[in-house]
Amino acid sequence: MIGLPFPIFFSYVAAYTELIGAPLLAIGFLARPAAFGLFGTMCVAMYHHILVAGLSIPYLELSAVYAACFLFFIVNGPGLFSTDALLLNWLDSNALSTKAKHVMRLERAFNSAGSEAATVSKQRLSK
Repeated sequence: MIGLPFPIFFSYVAAYTELIGAPLLAIGFLARPAAFGLFGTMCVAMYHHILVAGLSIPYLELSAVYAACFLFFIVNGPGLFSTDALLLNWLDSNALSTKAKHVMRLERAFNSAGSEAATVSKQRLSK
């Protein structure tokens, strides 16, 4: 027992969060709420590992990695190729295209900077 109130209720909440939240996150539908629930579950798992084994890295490592991944999805969202993005594009065709155009501009700038650097290095080698 880790001392949380209503242990049976919270065990069911954790089970349903993992059962429903993981597939939702995998397909990118309601990804931020699903990631938030899974992040909370991993935080409780880390708390449990600290109570049982102290600050032992082998016990904490996997749940900390999962928590970091879920935190990434909370902060950044599911991305352009998710069910949330498809629904957003279907509801408002300008919302996703603006974001997609921004990503494409960044990619084009990155590629052009890389090609310029390659051209300069080829010119230096040919001299």
